[in-house]
Amino acid sequence: MAMASKTTSLLVASKTIAGEIFETAMICVQREAPVDSNKQFRLGSEISRIYETPFALPVAVRKASSRAREIRMSFLPTLIAMPDGRRFVLNGRTSFMAVEGYNAEEAKVASGNYFEQKPLPAFVEKPKDLVYFVVDGEPGWIAEEAASFSEVPQRRSWLQKLLDWRR
Repeated sequence: MAMASKTTSLLVASKTIAGEIFETAMICVQREAPVDSNKQFRLGSEISRIYETPFALPVAVRKASSRAREIRMSFLPTLIAMPDGRRFVLNGRTSFMAVEGYNAEEAKVASGNYFEQKPLPAFVEKPKDLVYFVVDGEPGWIAEEAASFSEVPQRRSWLQKLLDWRR
């Protein structure tokens, strides 16, 4: 029986050794090479610095969007509400929100049916410049650290340097 590939991801903004800055990036710790041809993958060793991204949605919103059920033809809506009452819809697994005038971390999962909303909520587009930095490793060890970042594992010194930004 084949084991399913496991990946742990950290949502960050990053700067590469070459000076490129990405405001929406994911560091993906995984054992297998990526096989998704429609995503922009880079090597984790290209990163010189990581820092918090202002565009990351809260964990509860990301979990809800990953559990959304398909209504029709690849439409998997998750309603979210902002503090001013405006609603948006996410389609499928969504990690980032870059909508002018709104702070992504203030988004909350909203109840209701998308088709019953008047007017229909605007879609949150997935960032076109999202970059996935792939790091070879066991996803479990970083998952433990992602919660607190209080003690970075000693066995990966270059990644330790990057994770020091949270201290």
